[in-house]
Amino acid sequence: MVMSMYTLLRNNPQPTRKGIEEALVGNLCRCTGYRPILEGLSTFAEDGCCGNFSSCMKLDGDGDMICGIFTPKDIIPYDPSQEPIFPPELQLSDELLSSTVQFNGKWVTWIRPVTLTELLKLKSDIPDAKLVVGNAEVKFEMMGKQIQHHTLISATHIPEMNDIEVTDDAMTFGASVTLSSMGEALRKRVEELPRVHGQVFTALLEILKTFGDVQLRNVSGIGSHIMTASPLSDLIPLLMAAGSSVNIASYKGGRRTIPLDTEFITGYRTTCLNSDEALISVTIPQSKQGEYISAYKVNKQVHRRDKFVAIVNAGFKVAFNVTEQIGRASCRERV
Repeated sequence: MVMSMYTLLRNNPQPTRKGIEEALVGNLCRCTGYRPILEGLSTFAEDGCCGNFSSCMKLDGDGDMICGIFTPKDIIPYDPSQEPIFPPELQLSDELLSSTVQFNGKWVTWIRPVTLTELLKLKSDIPDAKLVVGNAEVKFEMMGKQIQHHTLISATHIPEMNDIEVTDDAMTFGASVTLSSMGEALRKRVEELPRVHGQVFTALLEILKTFGDVQLRNVSGIGSHIMTASPLSDLIPLLMAAGSSVNIASYKGGRRTIPLDTEFITGYRTTCLNSDEALISVTIPQSKQGEYISAYKVNKQVHRRDKFVAIVNAGFKVAFNVTEQIGRASCRERV
């Protein structure tokens, strides 16, 4: 929790109470309790309070503020200018950011290409290579399931896989777009659209709130999550119900687009992709007039919504025609 708060202050020295609560989502405490932690961290908020509403913001006889959990004058003020930063001397140039990097280890080779053509060529030459972005799922496979991947290809620096495209009727997210960046783009689009056309994006935002924590969403790519084809997925059922499609490419076969709902997932954690293909992006159509879309999640522990595996995930879409009868309905669930 301390590191989550530290990261928030590095990015926003004057957060709101709501921002602090969102930054702490997914962090567990089994000793102190959440209330005193929130009380302490809320003192950093621009609209914050120490938590003791009977005494907060009152002044003592010397004119100093009285706080419920500490005396402000005894605490050194937070100074963002004194933060430790990465030494500039160790980053002499940006050359490595725009060139291919490869590390050869005893058991694993890690390659980071910088063009889509190069990535697809690597996947063609090494079909068993695993594409990674945040590396959370692959690391779990290697550590928890003892599955050994001898070649990892990082897709973090491919421009086409980091693009976010907004059209009049859809949003397309590159496979390497992080869930945090996806959330920011969705929020912006929801503000621009009439409510009737932004329902699917609003539903996605609600699900993203319960997806891991801020640190995980900052590095996890939407494409990586889809490629797991996991029955535990929080997002796939809703994306299916919304009529999303995935855009796939290979070095020799070119590009193709298929519906996520009917063709992509072929079984437990398996997809229809060939060994030389890669997921490039996912396209999510916006809601239409008469359509109603929602997501549903039931956790193993009913008292905890965040960062927890669900028993059931479901996405629903109902479309009414002009006669106010149900024209079509779709439901996709993962149990």
